[in-house]
Amino acid sequence: MEQKQLEKLLGQMTLEEKVGQMIQVTGKMLAQEGNVITGPTETVEMSEEMKSMVGSVLNIRGAEKLRQVQAEFIQKHPHHIPLLTMLDVVNGLETAFPIPLAQGCTFSPELAEQVARASAVEAATTGIHVTFAPMLDLTRDPRWGRVMEGTGEDPYLNSEMGKATVRGFQKVTLQPGQQKKVSFAITEPMLRFYDIDMRYTSEPGAFRVYIGTDSDTDNEALFYYGEKR
Repeated sequence: MEQKQLEKLLGQMTLEEKVGQMIQVTGKMLAQEGNVITGPTETVEMSEEMKSMVGSVLNIRGAEKLRQVQAEFIQKHPHHIPLLTMLDVVNGLETAFPIPLAQGCTFSPELAEQVARASAVEAATTGIHVTFAPMLDLTRDPRWGRVMEGTGEDPYLNSEMGKATVRGFQKVTLQPGQQKKVSFAITEPMLRFYDIDMRYTSEPGAFRVYIGTDSDTDNEALFYYGEKR
């Protein structure tokens, strides 16, 4: 969405709808199955109207379930704004890796990057947008309940492991002078979206792929899907 389109959308939204974008709900409030339950939900009082305007959902697992919840939610939302989908992926998703505290014991940022990369692939495949990792608080008091989510009490180690984890989650990195051959396939399902009639579809057209550290990169490629116009 371009800036002008975003400004137009914001101008059409009510205050309640804007506040709704800042609300996160647990999966059980939108779907009865495929949820990871981490806290009480029965005591939360929220109208169906407010549920239809929230901005993100936590703890729904499974690509098919997320796709179903997303389709139903977009149809109900006053402006058809999709949900951000979130899940704690601190030491893997389908694959269970050692907890971050144990990873810190290896003193190996390279290993942390590999773990994050594998976790990112699994999370993206199932439709997760946000992983809540890495957790970089210094864990110096064992009474704190999230000690296991960090890599220890040392600032330097935490920073190095944290940077490696972010690299693994986000992108392929190159050292100065280093070269890597990267290949990937873009398939038709990856180009699908919900059109104005709420059909989950794809359309022929030209698409650009940008590769670089930011939006100013000169490394780009143009490809066509469907009939070239």
